[in-house]
Amino acid sequence: MAHMGLRLGSGPGAGRPSCAPSPNGLPSSAPSLAPTLSAPPAICGCSGSFRQPWSWPASRSQLAAPASALSTKGPAVPVPPSFGAPGLKLQPRQHQQHQPQDGAHQEVDAHRSREELEQQLRRSVAASTSTATTSAPVSASASVASSASGASPSGSAEADATAAPGGLEGWWASKPANDKLVFAATLALMLSNMGKVDMSVAIVPMSAEMGWSASVSGLVQALFYTGYMLACIPGGYLASRSGGRLVLPVALGAWSIATFVAPLAAATVPTLSLTRFVVGAGQGVAPSAVVDIVARTVPVSGRASATTTSFGGLHLGTVVGLLAAPPIVNSLGWQALFYIYGGLGLVWYAWFESVIMPELAAQDPSMTAALTGTASGAGPASAADKAAAAAAAAAAPAGGAAAVKAAAPPVPYRAFLRSKEMQALMVTHFCNNMYYFTLLSWLPTYFVQDLGMDLSQASFMSMVPAMTGFLVSNLAGRFADWLLAGGMPLPTVRKTVQSISMLGSAAAMTGALAADEPAWVVGFMIAGLTAHPFTLAGLFCTPNDLSSRYAGALLGISNTCGALGAVTGIAACGLLLDATGGSWEAGLYYPLIGMLLAGIYAYVAHCNNNPIDFDSRDNSRFEWEDRIRASLKGLGLPISG
Repeated sequence: MAHMGLRLGSGPGAGRPSCAPSPNGLPSSAPSLAPTLSAPPAICGCSGSFRQPWSWPASRSQLAAPASALSTKGPAVPVPPSFGAPGLKLQPRQHQQHQPQDGAHQEVDAHRSREELEQQLRRSVAASTSTATTSAPVSASASVASSASGASPSGSAEADATAAPGGLEGWWASKPANDKLVFAATLALMLSNMGKVDMSVAIVPMSAEMGWSASVSGLVQALFYTGYMLACIPGGYLASRSGGRLVLPVALGAWSIATFVAPLAAATVPTLSLTRFVVGAGQGVAPSAVVDIVARTVPVSGRASATTTSFGGLHLGTVVGLLAAPPIVNSLGWQALFYIYGGLGLVWYAWFESVIMPELAAQDPSMTAALTGTASGAGPASAADKAAAAAAAAAAPAGGAAAVKAAAPPVPYRAFLRSKEMQALMVTHFCNNMYYFTLLSWLPTYFVQDLGMDLSQASFMSMVPAMTGFLVSNLAGRFADWLLAGGMPLPTVRKTVQSISMLGSAAAMTGALAADEPAWVVGFMIAGLTAHPFTLAGLFCTPNDLSSRYAGALLGISNTCGALGAVTGIAACGLLLDATGGSWEAGLYYPLIGMLLAGIYAYVAHCNNNPIDFDSRDNSRFEWEDRIRASLKGLGLPISG
C-alpha cells in the first residue's frame, strides 16, 4: 500500500516557537489527553499539504482537530491506543502529488479499511476504559457513555473483550473477508498439486503389484493431463457464468472423491484411468475458479499479492505431496496415500461450505453475494455501489432477478480470440509452460546423464525451486503491488515482473550453457526456476486486468495453451535428444531459451493490461467457421444458422 498519513500539518515544527517540543517529544503547551471534540485547541502552524506517513501526531491536541482538518476520503489508518477517542474516525489525507489520476489500477477498497479501523478503535477504547484511573477525563467520559447505554463501565469493557477474542481466534476474526477467501483458495490449490503428484510416487509399487508394463503406467498418468487440458475452457466458462465460489468446491470435491476411490478403481486399468481423468479435469477447472474469485473480491491494488499467494499453494502442494508420500507408502501401503490425500480434499470441502462461507456471509454479505452469477466487470464494488445495488435488488419486482440473469450476454469467445492482447497472452502462456514443465520433467535426467550426479542428489536439487516457490511467489506479488502503489502504470508493472520471470530464466539458462563446472550449471538452472514464480504477478494477473467480468474464461483459454505447451515441450525434448544423439544443447537449451524470448516479446510488445469491454467487441463468426459450416451442410448434416 502507498504511504498514508494523517492530514495534521504542513511540515515539521522548525521555526515555530509556539510549538517548541519538550524533552519528552510533546509540545510544552500540549493539554492533557481527553476523548472530547469540544473546544479544540488550534494546531500550531498547520496547513493541508504536509505529508507525514505512518507517524504519530507531534501534539496530543492534534487529536481534537476539527473535522475540516481531516480528509474525508480514502481508507482509514490505525491510531495508537493511547490517543483513541470513542466515535472518532480518523482518515488519511489524499495523495496530491504522487497519486496517478487515471487507470483502473488505482482502485482502493475504502469500505474494507474503514471496517478495520472501527475494530481497532473499539479495541483501543476498551483498553482505555480498563485503565481509567490513569486519566480522570477518560474515566468521566466512559461513565457518561455507559450510563447512556444503560450498562456499567465494567460491563462495557467485558462486552468489548468478548467481541475481540485473542490468540489465533482473534487473529482470524480480524482478517478481512477477501483475505479469508484467498487463504481457502491457497489450501485448495495446495491440495490440487498433492493430488497430482501422488500417482508419480504410488505408480511404482502399484505397477509392481499389478504387473503393469511401462506403457500401461504411462497411459494412466497421461490421462490426468488429458482431463486437465480438456477441462480448462469449460471450467473458465462456468467460473465466469456461475462464479468461482461455486465452481471451485465442486471441482475439488470431484477430484477428491476420484482420488479416494482410486485403490478400488485400480482393480482394472480402465477404471483407474477414469479416476485419473476426473482428477485432471477437476484440477483444470480450479485455476480459472480462483482467478474469478480474486477478480470479484480483490481490488487492482492488491490482486498481484492475492494471486501469487493463492497460486503459491501449488508449490506448497508439490513439496508437501512429494515429501509425505514415501513414508506413507512405506508404512501404510500405497492405498493409504490415496485415502489420505483424497480425504483431506473432502475435509476442505466440508470446512469451506459449512464454516468459511457462512462466516463470510455474516461478515461481508455484499461481497459474498458478488461471488456468484455473472461478474459486474468492474471488480469489487465501492460502499456506495454496494448500497445502490442492495436498494435496487430490494425494489425489484418478483422475477426481476431471473430477468436480469436471462439478459446476461453470452461469453464473447470470438471477441477474446480477435483481441491482440488475448493472442499475446496465449502465446506467452504456451512459451512459459513449455519452459517450466519441460525443464522440471527432464532436469533429473540431465543431472544424472550429463553432470554425473546420482539419482537422489538429482531429485533433491530438482525440488529446490518448488521449496522456494511459495516464498518467491509471495515476494513477487508484493513487489508488483508496491510498484503499483508507487505510481507505476499497471501495464508497466505487469511487464516488469513478467520480464524478471522469463528474461531471468533465459539468462540463467544461458549462464548454465556457458558454465564448465557442474556446480555452476546446477546453480544457474535452479536460479532460473526460482525466478519463474514472478510470472504469477504478471501473466496470471493479466486476465483480471483485461476483464474482471470474464477473468475465469480468459484464463481458461490461456491455460489450455499452457497445457499444450507443456505436453509439446516434454515430448519434443525427447524427440530432439534422439534425433541429435543425446545433445542437450539442441534438445533442451536452445529450444527453451528461444521459447522464453519469444514469450516475453509477445507479452511486452502486444499485451496491454488496460481493461477491455469485450461485450462491445466484434463477436461474430469467423470466416473459417462459415466455411466449415458450409462443408458440413454440403455433407447433408443438419447445421442450423
